[in-house]
Amino acid sequence: MTIPTRKRVVATSHGSLAVEESGQGGMPVLFVHGNSFCRGVFRHQLQSCLAERYHLIAFDLPGHGESSNAPEPMRTYTRHGLADAAVELLATLGVTEAAVFGWSLGGHIGIDMLSRFAGMTGLMISGTPPVGSDNFAQGFKGLPQTRVAGQQDLSQTDIDGFVQAIFGDSAEPFMRDAVARADGRFRKRLFEAARAGESDDQRVAVRNSLVPLAVVNGTTDRVINLDYIDSVAYGNLWEWRCHRLPGVGHAAFWEHPEEFNAVLERFLRDVDTGRPVTVRETGDDIPRGTVIARFMIKQAAIVRVDIPFNQGGTDHEQGNQRPHRGRRQPRAVGQRLCTGSRWRHSQWRFEWQHGQPGEPDQRQLRHPRRRQLGQRHERRGAELGPAEQHEQQLDVRH
Repeated sequence: MTIPTRKRVVATSHGSLAVEESGQGGMPVLFVHGNSFCRGVFRHQLQSCLAERYHLIAFDLPGHGESSNAPEPMRTYTRHGLADAAVELLATLGVTEAAVFGWSLGGHIGIDMLSRFAGMTGLMISGTPPVGSDNFAQGFKGLPQTRVAGQQDLSQTDIDGFVQAIFGDSAEPFMRDAVARADGRFRKRLFEAARAGESDDQRVAVRNSLVPLAVVNGTTDRVINLDYIDSVAYGNLWEWRCHRLPGVGHAAFWEHPEEFNAVLERFLRDVDTGRPVTVRETGDDIPRGTVIARFMIKQAAIVRVDIPFNQGGTDHEQGNQRPHRGRRQPRAVGQRLCTGSRWRHSQWRFEWQHGQPGEPDQRQLRHPRRRQLGQRHERRGAELGPAEQHEQQLDVRH
């Protein structure tokens, strides 16, 4: 399938950025490429059936591809600076909400965008171990050919070895041209900033964020440490696991695009429709305040609370397990937790969670049967901010 794309150049404070788009309507999806490459690596996504449902946006980072070099390299050529450039680009394009797919360095940029782009509806990363300055080496295998990623000047041998290590036999000539074109000051400054501790600890970022996060890697990736990535604590991990695509390396989206696109489309569909991203088993041994389900949209969660027996719940503190007036008790994953307008009388409640970690702004939502996806209704009390555009029926299914 060949779908036409639209190209333009967008002026930002980080330089002129070359942008390529496909698809017209639907949720915007931003693609962020890796170190020294260009937006062309996302050809198999922009020209796929994904464009029939979503507005796909790829761009060349400052100092890459057809974008200009950064006018202020010290400011732009860091992870924070590149994340700021991506956020500024979206604002210039008039995009207020978007999902993000970041590959390799692009994934690190996506993680840094979590605290900078309030409209991020979901994030998928590939080839990106969330690390801090104290454990950078744990996330990578130390492949010799990838050490040039921090060098300012590259020989043709360096370029060939780097591209081969990343893409293997699937490499195309434009990739070598992209590495040769990339501003050498970018690579030098990026790693100098990382060694100087100018980057945030991304382990903390992915642990504290409630934005749905998908982690998709190839089983034969020679660059990153897959076991380390699986061991990281994630606050809202899609489908409760890190995905591994068999037989593909560091660039799964390029090597096996059909298989990868199917996973990406499933993730985007869950983000777009508000399907619950994670659900833990329910039971009497779960402590109060434990999050047992997180929703794909707008940082929602179901939290265990204690409701007095005379309000229609079950009196677990007194050992009475009998449902009051025939109402259902919470059950296991894949089944309804609560039903109907009696949600407020059950053992579980639904909360929107806003604010920074440690400073939750939580409001209980009642009468879930009145809430339908994408619709509004009047509520008593303070408004829920951006969440009100994404209310959903609280019938939790796995």
